[in-house]
Amino acid sequence: MSTEKKVFISYSRADSTVVIPFVERLQKDVGDVFWMDLNGIESGDQFVDVIIDAINKTDIVLFMHSASSLESEWVRKEIQYAQGKKKKIVPVLVDGKPLDGWFLFQFGGNDFIDPANETHCKKLARDLRSWL
Repeated sequence: MSTEKKVFISYSRADSTVVIPFVERLQKDVGDVFWMDLNGIESGDQFVDVIIDAINKTDIVLFMHSASSLESEWVRKEIQYAQGKKKKIVPVLVDGKPLDGWFLFQFGGNDFIDPANETHCKKLARDLRSWL
């Protein structure tokens, strides 16, 4: 498997303490294929360019759904852009809250991943390997 970053992580930094260990766990099973903005990008214009480039180069978006991501304008923009580019979007319920509002409307029919559920995590790793 190539080491290209083929999975974009869309998340709120407020959820870093849950999201980062979850992604690190997936890396052990799937490989170093995840693109994630860990440190922040300085200017707004540069941020947009970097995010667009990263989404364009990936095949799959893991949407880390939480109360914080629901409030994030950037998460919604990332998801809308990824949808427009026909990327596979997989909702991950990082704080156990069900999909709601715009996100429920968009993804209510999708399977979702509960990172606290071992079966879900193993299935996601298997699916990612087969999709990539």
